[in-house]
Amino acid sequence: MREGGGVCGAPGVSTDQYAFASNWGKSGRSDHPVNGVNWNHAKSYCEWSGGRLPTEAEWEYAARGGREAEKYPWGNQWVCGKANFCDSNCGESWKDGTCNDGYKGTGRVGSYDPNGYGLYDMAGNVFEWCSDWYGEKYYGSSPSSNPHGPSTGAYRVLRCGSRFDGPRFLRSTYRFDGSPGYRIYANQPRRSLRRVN
Repeated sequence: MREGGGVCGAPGVSTDQYAFASNWGKSGRSDHPVNGVNWNHAKSYCEWSGGRLPTEAEWEYAARGGREAEKYPWGNQWVCGKANFCDSNCGESWKDGTCNDGYKGTGRVGSYDPNGYGLYDMAGNVFEWCSDWYGEKYYGSSPSSNPHGPSTGAYRVLRCGSRFDGPRFLRSTYRFDGSPGYRIYANQPRRSLRRVN
């Protein structure tokens, strides 16, 4: 994503079957999250902007917003209207037809209340990449303070769930894994990712 001269340019044109779901350059989507980027894109952008991707432990700490023992950033119970998820606007068989979160696709950034740390969109809407390699059993033997994930692996960690997921996949502790070169869209079928929790 970084172009010569220090300017962050447009993402490359994707020819994969879910490119239609990308928010990039679409009218009325400038306040929606960036999607359709792979781990390498996300890492490059963070470095270009002077930052870095969070570790999985950092992401979960931030997502919880000070609610360490609770399932969601807002508390222990699922509450319709707190996140963009597979609701009555979602075309999938697992949708929750009793709730309308206001969006058929991705939602505007900051559409829902912030968590206890003032952070928005820490559950649902789009997946978020973490810096860690994914290790299914890593946390059984990891350091208790600020673990950084396995040193190698085939997949990277994804957190947050997406507008395509049901409530259980939007819990602060839920983990997904994805190939670092794979573009993640909020509108693509779940079968293209592996559920790992």
